[in-house]
Amino acid sequence: MKKKTLPRVVAYAVCAIFALTTAALAQNSDPKDVTVEVKHDSKDSKTPPITQEKEPLVQFLLESGYESEYNFRGTNLMPNSEGGFFYQAQATIPKVGPGSLTLGLWAIHQIGTASADTWSLSEGGGGAGISRAAIMNAQGGVINADRFPTTTQTSFREIDLFVSYKFSLGPVDITLGNIGFLIHREAQTFELDVLPANFIWLNPPTGTRFATFGPLPTVEDENFDRIYIRLSSTKLCPHITPQITYYQTIYSDGNQRTAPFIQTLTQFGAPILIQGPGQERNDDLGGYLEGRLNGNFPVGHWLDINPYGLVSVSFRDRTEPVAGTFAGRPFTGFNNAQAGLELDFHITPNIALVPFGAVSYHISEPPIGTDRTEAWGGVKIAINL
Repeated sequence: MKKKTLPRVVAYAVCAIFALTTAALAQNSDPKDVTVEVKHDSKDSKTPPITQEKEPLVQFLLESGYESEYNFRGTNLMPNSEGGFFYQAQATIPKVGPGSLTLGLWAIHQIGTASADTWSLSEGGGGAGISRAAIMNAQGGVINADRFPTTTQTSFREIDLFVSYKFSLGPVDITLGNIGFLIHREAQTFELDVLPANFIWLNPPTGTRFATFGPLPTVEDENFDRIYIRLSSTKLCPHITPQITYYQTIYSDGNQRTAPFIQTLTQFGAPILIQGPGQERNDDLGGYLEGRLNGNFPVGHWLDINPYGLVSVSFRDRTEPVAGTFAGRPFTGFNNAQAGLELDFHITPNIALVPFGAVSYHISEPPIGTDRTEAWGGVKIAINL
């Protein structure tokens, strides 16, 4: 993680410790059933509720596991990699005023190397692919070339810090939350240019139609802050919970180019001026709406079957690729539909082994590196304390 992300990490940690300590000291411990709910953006935990004879001051959830693909809001953030290891730690204070307070951390680390034929990989969906642009020889010759980019992501680490407060109004549960996303990415872009048939280099060898340039600057570290509101209900059906959530980005920052650049490179002994892409990163403070159905179907005492389905709508928080340009464009409209299943095998009343799988269908044009239909899976251990 770059140094500039450290102040945000420290600020979130201090706020979390302060809120957790203050609330824990201020509240009672009346006996009642406890339901632990984890709703961290689209990374939802399906760990079954815990029923205890006496309500603890603080409830803890720990999760760790592996998934074959990090698919976030329909976008594969680690294309062609070997997946990633993730973990989560959260604390819930069941009685803070009329509701409950939750604080936590979620993180994932890429395994292997990710790559895609695009100008950038990013949380917003990445840039476009093949482009056509002018290349000028230093001696004055200008030609139009087809430019084929490849971005390689050698390292990806994301840490999300979140806080939420949940309370009920009649049959409706209302959750207000905030998530800080700290993304560290190490990536480089190379381009292969296919030159016109009549192009001749000024220096030998002559007649070649191919040139490779790079590494070129690309999107790397990103930081986001998103607030959200969720409406849900457990009163309509004992085993199905409908919910609708709106996320709004209030802060967006990252390493990016803010204007086109000119770079001098040497190819076959001849100096060449190339014009690189301009704004690649989507820094719009966009929104995101998600409708979701969560199911929970106990089978005896040792297994819970937890399916879910969702559909999402983007409000300029995604980037849709556009042919012939260096960067995509912010997208508004239906984004993706997704369905998944978790099988919670209870090793003990407080420990579960959870294999899971999901499939996502991109309704809009998928970012480069993401297929129209993506399927992935994994397994995790969940511990409730």
